[in-house]
Amino acid sequence: MSKKRCSLAHGDEEKRDARLLSSYTALIDGLREIATPDDVITNTTGPVTVDDILEATSIRIRKLLALKAHAFLIANDDFEFEIHTCRPEISRGFLNKSVESWIDDGLFSWALNQNRAVIQHDQDGGDAHVLHVITTRSRTVGMFVGRIAPDATIDDGILALLSVVLMNCASGLESLELHTALQQHNENLETLIHERTAELEIERDRAEKVAAEKSLFLATMSHEIRTPMNGVIGMAQLLKESGLNQEQQGLTNTILQSGQALVLLINDVLDIAKVEAGRLELDLAPFDMVQLFNSVVDLLKPQAAAKGVSIALKFSEHVDRYVIGDAGRIRQVILNLIGNAIKFTSDGVIKVSIDICDQCEGKQFYISIEDNGIGIREENIGRLFNPFEQSDSSISSKHGGTGLGLAICKQLIELMGGDIGVTSEYGRGSTFWLTLALPHADDSEIAQKNLLSQVEEKQIAGDTTLQGSVLVAEDNEVNQRVISLMLKSLGLSCTVANNGLEVLDHLGDSAYDLILMDCQMPRLDGYQTTKRIRSGGDAFHKIPIVALTANAMESDRKACHAAGMDDFLAKPIDQSKLKQTLERWLNPQREEPSPVSADTIRVEREAEPSANDELIDCAALQSLIDIMEDEFIGLCDIFIQNSQLKMAKLSAAIAAENSAEVVGILHFLKGSCSSVAAVQLTAMVTRIETLAKQGELKEIEQQLPALERCYRNTIDEINRLAACRAGH
Repeated sequence: MSKKRCSLAHGDEEKRDARLLSSYTALIDGLREIATPDDVITNTTGPVTVDDILEATSIRIRKLLALKAHAFLIANDDFEFEIHTCRPEISRGFLNKSVESWIDDGLFSWALNQNRAVIQHDQDGGDAHVLHVITTRSRTVGMFVGRIAPDATIDDGILALLSVVLMNCASGLESLELHTALQQHNENLETLIHERTAELEIERDRAEKVAAEKSLFLATMSHEIRTPMNGVIGMAQLLKESGLNQEQQGLTNTILQSGQALVLLINDVLDIAKVEAGRLELDLAPFDMVQLFNSVVDLLKPQAAAKGVSIALKFSEHVDRYVIGDAGRIRQVILNLIGNAIKFTSDGVIKVSIDICDQCEGKQFYISIEDNGIGIREENIGRLFNPFEQSDSSISSKHGGTGLGLAICKQLIELMGGDIGVTSEYGRGSTFWLTLALPHADDSEIAQKNLLSQVEEKQIAGDTTLQGSVLVAEDNEVNQRVISLMLKSLGLSCTVANNGLEVLDHLGDSAYDLILMDCQMPRLDGYQTTKRIRSGGDAFHKIPIVALTANAMESDRKACHAAGMDDFLAKPIDQSKLKQTLERWLNPQREEPSPVSADTIRVEREAEPSANDELIDCAALQSLIDIMEDEFIGLCDIFIQNSQLKMAKLSAAIAAENSAEVVGILHFLKGSCSSVAAVQLTAMVTRIETLAKQGELKEIEQQLPALERCYRNTIDEINRLAACRAGH
């Protein structure tokens, strides 16, 4: 009996070992099957989908279990489960009914919470089913349902591997969902970015349009206001000199001062608008710092002396005399600061100091204007540089002003990379200071420019008295005014004709001793007009005709001689050369001169202004101011009005590719610019006119922005000079 029991025990152990070996082998085979790369996702034509993940999972499960059918159910947002994939598809209906019955009897819900395989045997002894939740740590994704084949091997190892496969499936589905959501979010974000970018572009275009309209409005209003104000100021000046009594003189002075204040306000508003719109550009060039400050102080000394105030100017020995910067804008700031010091100081000394800033980074100028005037309250200093604000509401009523001057100074200094501020003690005075980094300039260039300016001072040689009447043929209104006043200052009477036909009409009505003939005029130019005059008989043949032209080439002079002209004057007209020419033809004490031969004409080529030249030839302009006196302001307004119109027409003519009109406009501009000593603009217009004569309109179109920039800077400088001339 004992041997038999031992034999049975030994047999049980063998069976147990066999089962363990079979389970171990099945487990190893299962691991090998699910680890093989043969069934991984092979979709390479596009992004991975839910179907791709479920298909790969299905392949792995079928390697573990022999299944007659199986399905993957996916949970929707309402946590309702629907069959997504079924293999074979013909089993969908059967498996769907089984799922419904399991939901009804609670098996499905119970299996969802088990996180393991649940085996369900049919009560009628049919096929068994396996249910396994597809879940991650965060949420339930779905349910796997399989109908097990009768010969399938099912043990704990196989079921554990099933859990691993479905866990990987759940992770893949969740990652896919997150990736899809992220991709959708990125697409939405890109759409929002594109939409916002489009909105910003629209807003930018709208802002630029508004800025352009604002600038156009200000320019138009400036012109529309300045033109009648020129008439008001001019008439007030004439009225002042007409022998008024004391009361009438006072009323006239009030009109004159009010008009000048309004012109200054217009200029300030335009400067503020330009800075805010980012359209104010600096004109950097070498200049003489000592000369600049001396000229400002000389200009303001009479105004200060009238109040019993003196101005002391002090330069440090460490300061460079010749520097590079925007001399016009620096002059504007210094004029404003010293002008304010005079305004708020009743007596004493205004100290203007130029030194090197010890506390600044790099080499910077430190400029201070110190007065002993009314001072500024401490609580008001913070808003002193704000537009349209003054330190005290009583200031505007007592001292005048708009509060724009200091705001403009601050914006200009900051635009030049500097800083500006003030220290003040109420009742004791104020010190306005500013710092600027101005690079050193070559001394020889500045010295040469100063020498040329000194040589070009107006000198009318001799005491010869001229007599006679002159007919001026000139279509440019600026040139008409300048030449007429020059002739008047020389004691000559003159009549102006706008074109050749008017010249012929005047000659038929009156006798003239000399004709100043512009070569390019509308309707009938100077060449054709001269030929008609010379063909009119001896009386007309003897009239001296002097050509006026902006072209100083030898070919132009020879063309004048061939047409019958006797002499030649190049624009801009220099009064000393004009007087010399008139003396040659009008002086009764001299022998009648012979016409100048074209072969003996000396061509005076004007040196082309370099990029470092100032906008305005100060010496030439001073000579013009000396001649025109109070009429200078009116001349500036005429120049601005006519040139603005021509600049607008120039753009249109270039766009229309009308070369002839472009040449005509540029010639007109050249004459006007030279007459007001706008040397940079004259040089640029001359170069572009040459291109226009060659038909190079595309090249002109490329240079047009630079021309417009130079034109705007020139207009700003002329406006400042006119305002200073008016007493500011």
